[in-house]
Amino acid sequence: MEVGKKSILNQFIGGNNSTQFVIPIYQRNYVWEKKNVEQLLFDIEKMIPLINNEEEFHFFGSIVYIDTLHKGSFNEWTIIDGQQRLTTIFLLLQALKNVYPDSYKIISKKYLLNDEDIINTNNELDRYRLKPLVSDDNVYVKIANNNIDSMSIDEKTSNVYKAYIIIKNQLNNWKDKYNVDTILSALDKFRIVWIQLGKNENPQQVFESINSTGVNLTAADLIRNFVLMNKDDATQTQLYNSYWKNIEFKYVETKNLKEFFRNYVSIKERDTVPDREVYERFKNEYIKLNDAIEEETILNNIMDYSKYYYYIKDNIVEDNDIEIALQDYRNSKSSMPNIVLMETMNMYFKENSISKNDLINTINLLTSYNIRRNIAGEETKSISNMFGNLLGRILKYFNEGNMSYYDCVVRALVNDTRLTTQHMPTDKQIVDEFMKSNLYSRDSVSFVLKKIENNESRIPYSQLNIEHIMPQTSTPYWETKIADKENYDDIVNRIGNLTLVDSKDNSSMSNNNFDSKKSTLEKSKHIKMNEYILAKTEWNEIEINNRSKELAKEFVSIFKYPEFKTVDVYSHINLSIDEIESYSEELTSSVPLEVVINDTSNSNINSWNDVLLNCLRYLYNEDSTSFLKAVENLNNQNNGVSNKISANPDLFRKPLQFEEGMYCEVNTNTKYKAILIQAMIKEMNINDNITVTYSK
Repeated sequence: MEVGKKSILNQFIGGNNSTQFVIPIYQRNYVWEKKNVEQLLFDIEKMIPLINNEEEFHFFGSIVYIDTLHKGSFNEWTIIDGQQRLTTIFLLLQALKNVYPDSYKIISKKYLLNDEDIINTNNELDRYRLKPLVSDDNVYVKIANNNIDSMSIDEKTSNVYKAYIIIKNQLNNWKDKYNVDTILSALDKFRIVWIQLGKNENPQQVFESINSTGVNLTAADLIRNFVLMNKDDATQTQLYNSYWKNIEFKYVETKNLKEFFRNYVSIKERDTVPDREVYERFKNEYIKLNDAIEEETILNNIMDYSKYYYYIKDNIVEDNDIEIALQDYRNSKSSMPNIVLMETMNMYFKENSISKNDLINTINLLTSYNIRRNIAGEETKSISNMFGNLLGRILKYFNEGNMSYYDCVVRALVNDTRLTTQHMPTDKQIVDEFMKSNLYSRDSVSFVLKKIENNESRIPYSQLNIEHIMPQTSTPYWETKIADKENYDDIVNRIGNLTLVDSKDNSSMSNNNFDSKKSTLEKSKHIKMNEYILAKTEWNEIEINNRSKELAKEFVSIFKYPEFKTVDVYSHINLSIDEIESYSEELTSSVPLEVVINDTSNSNINSWNDVLLNCLRYLYNEDSTSFLKAVENLNNQNNGVSNKISANPDLFRKPLQFEEGMYCEVNTNTKYKAILIQAMIKEMNINDNITVTYSK
C-alpha cells in the first residue's frame, strides 16, 4: 500500500494524462443529490479568496484505487473508494469547458481526455480520463460529447445528468464574477489523500474499513461490492449483466436492496436478521453456500428471490389469481411477513412442492393476520422479529409430511401463537373492537371499508373518502342522539358511524343534520353500503352500534379466522434441574412465552434473549458477589459458556446489558443461552426454581 497527498485537479487528475479512472460495476450508482453538489460548489467559492494563500487548502477526503492495467504507456486505475467525489469533479470540468468555451480545448486536453498518441489504443472509450459506472456510462458520454439533446427521458432522470445541470447553472451565474482560471485555481486547493493498494491486498477488507467523507455506505453497497469485487473485469461484467443488474434495477430497486437482503438472509437462516447485521450475516451465508455450490448458482437463487420480492411489492402479471390476492396483501401495509411469503413463492414457482391454492390461501391468511392485528390495535413490536423463526417452524411441520403447506402455516401462525402477544385476533375480539373502539384512527380502516364495499365487484374506488355520518365536531342537534354526551368522541369514531363518499361530497356533508347528510349521500347511491344509511329515518348511538355489528359480520367473512384443530404445542423446561441436551432439538425453533422464577411470573417475553436478560438480572440482584465469582469460575473453565458475561461490552459481538455495567453475549443459539443460565445457577449454588414455558 502506498499513501500520499495531492491536489485533486492538477496533481491527481491533471498529472496522469495516460491514465483512465475506472468506476467498477460493483460500486453503487452515482448518488450525490442537489445538497451534496451545492455543498461542493459552496466550498469551491469559499476557496476563491484564498487561491494565493499557500497555507490554505480544503480537504476533500480520500481516494483509494488499484493500478489494475498497464497497456504500453496506458494505465487503468480501478477506484475502490471516492468515486462519488471524483465523478462530480469530472462533471464540473465538463460543465466548465461548455460555459467557458474559450477554455474548451485546454480543459479537455489537460483533464478530460487522455493523449491518444500516448495511450496507443483503438478503443474510443480509452480516451476518456473517467470511465464511469456502467449504468451511468451513456449519460456521461453524451455530456462529454455535448449530445444532451439526444438523451432519453430516463437518462435525464439520472443523478449524473441532474448534477451536471446544477453545476452548469451555477457556473453560468458565476460567469460574470469569476474567470475560468479563478475557478480552476480554487478547485486546485482541494486536497485528497490517495491510497494505492498493492496487488496482494484485499480491496474488500479495505473498502469495509473506510469511513471517508461523502454519502454513507449502506449494507446493500457493501453486499454489491462483496459479490463483485476481487474478480477480473470480464467476470465482473458477466455477473453484473446476468444477475446483479436484474436484481437491483429490474426487480428490487436500489432503495429497497437493504430490505430485500434482510429478507433473503432471514429466509436462509430461519431467523429475522437485525438491520445492523444484514451485511455480515449475508457475507457469512454467501461464503458458506459458495463452499458447496457454484457462485452463479447462488446469484441465480438470489435473483429468483428478487423476482418474488417484485411480485409482492409491485405486480405478478403471469397469474391474475395470485395478483388479486397480492393486491389485498399490499393494502394491509405490513411487509413483515414477506420473509414467509417469499419462501412460499419459491416453493411454488421454483420447487413445485406446494399447490397454487396453498400459495393463494397463505397470502390471504397473512393479509387477514395483518389486518386483524391492526384493527384490533395490537402493537407491532412483538411480531417485528418473529417471521424468520416462524418460517422455520412452518417448514419443520411441512417436512414431517403430515399436513398440506397451508395447514402448516395455520398451525405455526395461528395455533402456536394463540396464547401469546403474537396471536391472530379472533372473531370475538374483532366484534368487540368494532363495537367499542376508535377504528377511525387505525391505519387499515379505509381499506377495510373499501374492501367491504368492493369485495365482489372490484370496481376501482380511488376517489372515495371516509366520512363521519354523526360529525366529529358535536352540535346541539347531534348531542341529543347519544345517551351520554361525555362519550361523544368515542361513539362518532366507531366504524358503524363511518362510510364512504365521493371526495367531492366529503366537505359538503360537514356538521349538517341527518336529513341534510342523507341528501348528500343520495349522490353516492352507487356505493352499496350507503343504502343501509339512506334507509334510516334516524341516526343515533343505537343505529351506530347496530351498523358496527353488521360491518363486523362482513369483516370476519372477508378477513377470515381459519378453522383448525387445536394442537397443544406448549412445553416447559426447568433451567435449575432439567438436562438441557435432551431439549436441544425442541428448543431450536421454540418461542418462549413466560419465565417463572420461584412462583413469580413474567409473561413479557418475546425471545430467548429476553429469557437470558431476565434470568441473569434476577441472579445478579440476588447476590452480586456470588454472581461475579460464578462468572470468574466459568471463564476459567474454557468451555461453551466461558467468556459470555463481562463488564466490558467490547468483548462481545452482540452485547446485551442486563444490569448497570454488566453485559452478556447474545450471539449464541437457544441451547447455549439455556446452558449459560443453568451453569450460573449451579455455580452460585442457589436453590431457586426457574421455569420457562415455550411453544415448540
